[in-house]
Amino acid sequence: MRLTTKYHINDDNLHLRKQFILFTSEDIRILAKLNGWATRVASPMAKEFYDHQFTFPQSLTFFEAHARQKNMPLVQLRQFLEKAQAEYFCQIFQEAVSGGVYSVDYFERRLHVGKLHNIINLPLKWYVGSYTFYQILVHKYLMKTYFF
Repeated sequence: MRLTTKYHINDDNLHLRKQFILFTSEDIRILAKLNGWATRVASPMAKEFYDHQFTFPQSLTFFEAHARQKNMPLVQLRQFLEKAQAEYFCQIFQEAVSGGVYSVDYFERRLHVGKLHNIINLPLKWYVGSYTFYQILVHKYLMKTYFF
C-alpha cells in the first residue's frame, strides 16, 4: 500500500496544506531560480549537517549503533548519509524546476524517507531537532552566497 494512501494524502489535502503554510507560486518560482545554488551547496551543507550530528554525543551514539547493526564502518555510513541528504535537499529545488506541483508522488517519496527513519528507530527528538539545525544551515549558505 502506498504511504500516501495509508495516511490519506491526496491532491485536495495537499493543496490545503500548501495554503496553510503560505506556500505560493512565488515560492516555487524562487526555489526554481535557486536550483543551481542548491546543487552547488548540497554536498558541503550535508557535510556540515553530519559534522554536527556526529559531534553531538547522543546522536553519534545512535549512528555508531546503527553502523554496527548494518555491519558497516561508521565512515561508510556517514558517506552514504551525506550523499542521501544532499540528494534529498536538491529534490526540493528540482521539483520546483519541473513545474512545482509537489504532488502526491513527491510526498510518497518523502514519506518513504520518514518510514526509513522510523524503521531504524531514529529518536524523534533528534529527527525533529535536526530541522532547526537544517534551517540554520540553509540560512547560513544563502547568506554566504547572496549577501556576504
